[in-house]
Amino acid sequence: MAQFFFEFDETSNKLNVSINCEDEVAPTDALLFEAWHESDFNQFLYMEAEAKKAVALACQNLVQKKQDAEVKFAIAERRPAKVKIIVATDMMSANAEVTAPYGGALPKPNQIAKCCAQAGVTMGLDQAAISSLIKDLEKVAPGEVVNQTIAHGKEPENGVDSYFEMLSKSARERVLEPQALENGKVDMRDLGELISVKPGDVLVKRHPPTLGKPGYNVKGDAVKPKPGAKVDFDIGQGTVISPDDENLLIADIPGLPYEMKNGARVDNVLELKGVDVKSGHIDFEGGVIVNGDVAEGMKLKASGNVTVVGFVENANLEIQGDLTVMKGIIGRKVDDDADLATADFHCNIKVSGDISAKYIQSVNIECGNQVQFYGQILHSRIKANSILGGSEKALGGKIVGGLYQVEQGVKCASLGAIASTNTRIELFLALKDQLARKALLAKHKQAKIEVLEEIKLAWQHLREDTENENQNKADLIEQTIKSYKQQDKELRKFSHAYEQLAKRIETQQNAVYIETSKNLFSKTQIVMGDVSFTSVEDWGPTKIIHKKRKFVRV
Repeated sequence: MAQFFFEFDETSNKLNVSINCEDEVAPTDALLFEAWHESDFNQFLYMEAEAKKAVALACQNLVQKKQDAEVKFAIAERRPAKVKIIVATDMMSANAEVTAPYGGALPKPNQIAKCCAQAGVTMGLDQAAISSLIKDLEKVAPGEVVNQTIAHGKEPENGVDSYFEMLSKSARERVLEPQALENGKVDMRDLGELISVKPGDVLVKRHPPTLGKPGYNVKGDAVKPKPGAKVDFDIGQGTVISPDDENLLIADIPGLPYEMKNGARVDNVLELKGVDVKSGHIDFEGGVIVNGDVAEGMKLKASGNVTVVGFVENANLEIQGDLTVMKGIIGRKVDDDADLATADFHCNIKVSGDISAKYIQSVNIECGNQVQFYGQILHSRIKANSILGGSEKALGGKIVGGLYQVEQGVKCASLGAIASTNTRIELFLALKDQLARKALLAKHKQAKIEVLEEIKLAWQHLREDTENENQNKADLIEQTIKSYKQQDKELRKFSHAYEQLAKRIETQQNAVYIETSKNLFSKTQIVMGDVSFTSVEDWGPTKIIHKKRKFVRV
């Protein structure tokens, strides 16, 4: 059997083989490979072409009776790891692409860092990533490539656009701001001077945009931030920009301030001691301050914000702005035995904006945005975007009994009552209409698909009709193509609308919430479309969301 003798040359990093054929048995490529594979040099790069040459020469010598002739070839090579640094096109990161060594040493961290420097990468080296890369190289076969991001630039911190700070507090903010007495206690009956504004009062401050902070890329170049934009004021009715400071919006007329997204407006204000038989019904174009109560049977209609320092009792209010009631809103059903969903009420409140009140009892409310309360809501029927007890930072108040139809959700301290009073919350009121719209879009989609199939069949028939090759056929083909394109365009339009609506429905369904910071009592019913949940026991702090077509407590 042929014998193979291996000798490593440190100078050239080559592995030489000597083949002995004295027993006149011819060597083979497989035998040489096996001998190399079982040797201490099997991590080297095997040079198959050179190995074949060595075997071929040994076999030739054997045929020519030259067994004593020395056959010595370099058939393998020790190679170090090969490091290639690839910089991203935006120069915000750099990858090291390392080929594992063939019997050679693994690269050291400082060697990789040196390769980075040679590639121009001087900033943001991640030493932990480099160490991880070297550990990965220990686990892979020789010649395998390991890729790792080993440098990161720093993104610039873009500037912040102008933002606006309301400096004039609204009546709503006064509800929980009773004035402190000298002994440090609070008199809940004294809500302090109700703030209205006069010409020259500062309403809103605009904070200037910031320039941002620069970053850098992995090559050490500065990356400029995008400066914030200067946002213009929303200059509402009754306001002007201060002549002394362009970043201040001030009142131009006396009245009630109303916060807007990027500014404010001042509503003309009608100030009354109360709304009763003495004042008569009120229908005012602007804001209204009622320093007393809105009495039973009275009507108040206003196009601006309305603030009632006292109570609203069995009255009808229609407000296009916000409604703030410092004390409470009290009513009752016309028929005590009537079903809450269809019952008529003596107290009806319709508000386009927000409602804020201490407490609400047996009232029918339609609110365009949020109903916020601080004490309790009892046996009322409320339709709103959301209901909040207390504040987002500190939930408070309790809701006992009633029907609450809200698009988003309800947050308060306590929901329901120990006495198992029925409390029903209906969420995402627009769901029924949106599902109907979704079904209609699906129907339109299917109709277009069927039309397209019919056009395809007509097209196929025209193609197969070889007997009528004339201008009429050419015109029909052109019309068919035109019709197909038009129907396909409409199909894509319906498909896009369907997908967008389906996504919106799912997002809204998964965004609804019920949250209590203290209790959620039994017989509290939560409904959204055909998904419902009724609590059968009393719980402590609770959060309920919608997930996979059911309500879950999280």
